[in-house]
Amino acid sequence: MRIMLKKTIFMLTIIILLTGCWNSDEVDRMLYAHALGVNEKDGLFEIHVQFVIFGGRGAQGQEAGGGSLIPTVKKGTGKTIEEALFDLYKTVPEKVFWGHLSAIIFTENLMEQKGKVNEVIEKFIRYPKTRYTIWVYSTNAEALDEVLNEGTFKDMNLSPIFGRLGDPKNNYEQSSLIKPINLIDMLIELDEPSYTSAIPYIQLLGGSKNKHLRFDSVSVLYTRNEFKGILREAEIDGFRWLHPDIINNNLLIEDKNKKPIASIIIDKLKVDIIPETKNENVTFLIKIKTKAYVGELFQNINQEQLTEKAKEEIKKQILTTYKRGLDLEADVYRLTETLYRKDLKKWREITSKDKLPLTESSLKIDIDLLIKSSSILELTP
Repeated sequence: MRIMLKKTIFMLTIIILLTGCWNSDEVDRMLYAHALGVNEKDGLFEIHVQFVIFGGRGAQGQEAGGGSLIPTVKKGTGKTIEEALFDLYKTVPEKVFWGHLSAIIFTENLMEQKGKVNEVIEKFIRYPKTRYTIWVYSTNAEALDEVLNEGTFKDMNLSPIFGRLGDPKNNYEQSSLIKPINLIDMLIELDEPSYTSAIPYIQLLGGSKNKHLRFDSVSVLYTRNEFKGILREAEIDGFRWLHPDIINNNLLIEDKNKKPIASIIIDKLKVDIIPETKNENVTFLIKIKTKAYVGELFQNINQEQLTEKAKEEIKKQILTTYKRGLDLEADVYRLTETLYRKDLKKWREITSKDKLPLTESSLKIDIDLLIKSSSILELTP
């Protein structure tokens, strides 16, 4: 009897001391924040959060075990980001989990207010469950809810998890126009010379019945506090020639009458930016070495002529973006950073004045282009 009592006490002690999961959260009893939009209106922060639901509790149009096919967006407002978050918590039925946050979107209104972007960044980089790999975007306030609702391409029956907000690299591999940027890369660019970062800008186009989103512009930030402006559509074409990790992009060659001559596909790209100092003047040489092949041909042209026209078009695109940056008083190609790395003393001299140390004559371009399709048949439409 005594032995049985000892065994019983021992077993009860083991059961009591065993580590359990009594205070853990059930997976299907949480809301997972996937994308966050932040706006500023009338002195208040507005946060718009896109949620996805896992498990079998989804509503009609949702997959069991997958993400919500129709994203749910909730909103909170407050004088601070913290207050806006707690206002959001009043509108949701479950605990919010931020560990899977994949994208953050700043509005123009927010970026135009000095210091507001930094407040948002400081809040989320201090929160232990968010990551530095969050993708960063920008848009206007009117389009914010549409971006969070339509940006997942729900008409294609895609989950938000596989949308462009949370997985931009997949699309970038097919069309390398605007390079995606995550939070850590943006912070590095804004905190180091030349303190400039280009953030993808999402446009909402079309009428009420045919709204659609386009990722074809960028917002330019200077440090964490100053918004320089937006480069739209053709003004951003020069960026792609400064990214050596370009994967796939096309270049349309036109004649004087704007009729297409050929379309070439860029295969490989090597970029070097070399600062050159002479007396008081500093210039920057952009050396580009790339290979391409002919995708389409519309007019008779030999390889040498096609190569020269392609070089002219590349140079034109680089200069267009550069000059637009000068209009905004922004070093969009981060040219001065190369001088900072090479000649710190000279960098301090030219950046000590309260103006951008760049002019149209500060930039030189050298292009080495090899078009691999060279046979007569391949250059005949």
